[in-house]
Amino acid sequence: MVREHLDKIAAALGAEVAAVALEIFKGLDKRAYQAKSPRVVAAALAYLAAERLGAHVRKRAIAAILGVSTLSIRDTAWRLRRHLQEETTCCLKMANSKAPNGGDRSEGRAQVRRGLHIAYTQPRLRHGEE
Repeated sequence: MVREHLDKIAAALGAEVAAVALEIFKGLDKRAYQAKSPRVVAAALAYLAAERLGAHVRKRAIAAILGVSTLSIRDTAWRLRRHLQEETTCCLKMANSKAPNGGDRSEGRAQVRRGLHIAYTQPRLRHGEE
């Protein structure tokens, strides 16, 4: 349902905003948008995507496209933004800690900075190595 509403956003604001919004949506945990209307979630995702792209899009414009309240967009965007920050903070904590083999996790930190949120995994040891 959210993807259908993002198609309406793409028609009005451009495909790039909708693509970034879909990327954000795919990275979200279901609990972040649970019990929210798909129209409101799509509107908040479009607002966050425009914000991430540096495009100036008013909440009122997005609200008019999908027929939702600007206050709903504000509240849902705040909730999603907070959830994304918690996710990033969690990944940064994991990336900044020492690796089990004594090395550092600089590659993990670089991936988190690039927005990939990939946790460090210890390389497998071959038989007989310590």
